[in-house]
Amino acid sequence: MKYENPKFATADRAADKRPRFVVNIVFDVGSIYFTSHTGISGVPGTVIEGVLSEIDAVSQQIVPDEGRSEIGSMNFSLVDRSSAVTTEFRSKLTSSRGLRGKTVRLYRGYEGFAWSEFALFQTQVIFDVEFDLGAYRVQCSDITREQRKEIFEPKTTNLRLACTDTDTTISVYDTTAFLSVEHGTSWSDGPSGTYGYIKIQDEIIRWSGKTADTFTGCERGALNTRAKAHAVDATASSDQRTKIEEVVYLELPAAKLAYAILTGVLYGQSGTLPAHWHLGIDAALVKLADFTAIGPDLWVLADDTMGLILRFAQEKSQDGKAFLEKHIYPIMGCFSPIYADGRVGLRRMSALTSDSAAVATLTEREVVSHSGLQHDMSGMINEFQIDWSYDGKEARRRSRFRDLNSVAVHGKAPLRKLEWRGVYGSRHTDVTIWQRLFALRDRYSAPPQRLRASLLPSMSSLEVGDVVRVNVSNLRDFAGSGTTINRAFEIQRISLNHSTGDLDVDLFGSTARPTTTPPADITSFPLPDAFYNSSGTLLSAVAGVSMTGNSLTTAPGSPINGGADMTATGAIIYWLGDLTIPNGVTLQIAGNVWLRVMGYLTINGTIDGDEGGLAGVADDGAVTPYLSGNAGFIGNSRGRDGLRVTEMGGNPQLESQPVPTTQGKFDAFPFLALQVSGNNLLGVPTDLRGTGGGPGGKVVRTSTLRANG
Repeated sequence: MKYENPKFATADRAADKRPRFVVNIVFDVGSIYFTSHTGISGVPGTVIEGVLSEIDAVSQQIVPDEGRSEIGSMNFSLVDRSSAVTTEFRSKLTSSRGLRGKTVRLYRGYEGFAWSEFALFQTQVIFDVEFDLGAYRVQCSDITREQRKEIFEPKTTNLRLACTDTDTTISVYDTTAFLSVEHGTSWSDGPSGTYGYIKIQDEIIRWSGKTADTFTGCERGALNTRAKAHAVDATASSDQRTKIEEVVYLELPAAKLAYAILTGVLYGQSGTLPAHWHLGIDAALVKLADFTAIGPDLWVLADDTMGLILRFAQEKSQDGKAFLEKHIYPIMGCFSPIYADGRVGLRRMSALTSDSAAVATLTEREVVSHSGLQHDMSGMINEFQIDWSYDGKEARRRSRFRDLNSVAVHGKAPLRKLEWRGVYGSRHTDVTIWQRLFALRDRYSAPPQRLRASLLPSMSSLEVGDVVRVNVSNLRDFAGSGTTINRAFEIQRISLNHSTGDLDVDLFGSTARPTTTPPADITSFPLPDAFYNSSGTLLSAVAGVSMTGNSLTTAPGSPINGGADMTATGAIIYWLGDLTIPNGVTLQIAGNVWLRVMGYLTINGTIDGDEGGLAGVADDGAVTPYLSGNAGFIGNSRGRDGLRVTEMGGNPQLESQPVPTTQGKFDAFPFLALQVSGNNLLGVPTDLRGTGGGPGGKVVRTSTLRANG
């Protein structure tokens, strides 16, 4: 959900709206600003006033179960009064600055707003311009269009001289196009080295150096192939001799790999990917924090050997965007949103329980109209087939799973077939497949719900991927607990016509959680007994605790504070046996507390973490800006609105001053793919504290602060 300053939010919610728009076409020198009205003060750069009209924008549409997104669009017209627009565009063209691919930013404000009070709504790039009937019609799309290019097109050359199966120097005609890649610790072949790979017939060869016409330092029979001798027909021309082809080999934590495919940057390393292995998106257009903070079950920044590591070898030329959406994002349980500032992000699929924390509630006050509530029977998935552990074109393993509970209730759905090329047999097992499938099963084990709604324009701060609660009285929901609908939905598409104010959203809701017990034929990896007391404090040794057998009879009078790190020794309390918290006993906790019980945990009493999350943010005493809280692991927080009192002809006018919502990292608790490694449990988040709120709205008279939030 986008943050809007209080003045903008108030005007956006007013009954009488007089919107103003500004479009900025970004050039390296002399950016141009086109306005919908005259008299907007403070607009920078080259300004052409009163020419902007017919603005409409459609966000990307996300399809999280496939990890993909469809391209968003934005269109607007520029009336060419006195040829001012033509003159400016021609001036840019003659200075070698064309329009194609230029970044466009759309800003919204209201009558009387200075430029600094406008809000950025969308950022896209130009892909077409047409002149007709006295105006230029400019068509734009989001950055995902820039992701649609071929990657992994192997470079080729030919063998110059024959070689035996033990030669470490391979003579070719030209090595110029072949580049080596810096490996990190996650690579199973050649970890922490810098290598390239070539293929001659069925043999893959790893090389560490090259001259103009030789590969040197060769390791024969790499990547599970067999070393062979290769002959050359000395009478054949150079282009008819044995072909040598570059081999694409990548083995990195999934989020690091996705970032590298987008930008070419190998985070935390000095090297980069070869240009034809990545999409070449400017790193400034990718929200790095989304990738680095995705969670330790997917990427541990300090250790590339942990998290979800994907391996790809012998990939061929393909669409880069499709590669990410088919082979990386779904396995992570993630999708890639495009934010208002145009940056590419990474988000986990929300765990869409009916009571997931929402950034806004949509009632009859916000919903202008809506479609019928669709129970998408054909959208249900309860049987999966996953082909995985690829070497080249062929999958060496196949796993099949069926959700028997879902089949018993809803019947068998069509088989969903998936290719998980990056999941590899030497690293992963059926357990990995089962865990990674959970993000999909979480949404589709029962028929999902779909709804389209038209909202008031004041809800335009919503973004794709936000979770909202729908609570309207005229929609009945037999899959819910009440008579009428009261359910969390994910926004999968937004369409806003800025000229008319029409705001439409496509919503998706899950109706049931899947079973969590893995099939009987999956080998489990239980935690070893040594794990439980490998660190931390014995429960009976905690001050204020009394135990009777395996029952906690007395709890401390004040909260046990585990601090900021769930995995630190001070946060861990263990009990070697069954544990019961009996009725009437309340165990208070604050911060992160990890209770390790080597047996059955029975809670008849209470574990109370109320007010134990991140601290709230105190008011700073300033009129603006309003402060957000401290975003935690889960949940959202929003203070009460403020109040602005203004004088109109001697009569006081009261206006509500909306405050920002502080969004936690997740709307509902996500499924975590945890791994047992020796006496350790890997993938546990270090900080599970709840979201701390921001201050409430301020009371302001004209521009003077009267009371803090």
